[in-house]
Amino acid sequence: MNQVQQRVFQQAVQGALGTLNSCLNTELHFRTIRANIGILGSLEWKR
Repeated sequence: MNQVQQRVFQQAVQGALGTLNSCLNTELHFRTIRANIGILGSLEWKR
């Protein structure tokens, strides 16, 4: 593989990883919020 191809490939991989990372962060964020709401809900019921 020549240098130009290698650079293009590297940028494509980095872009894909960035997208994946962003999706995972969003999913984790929503799960954390949902878990927190669940905890708050259970605390409210105990009162």
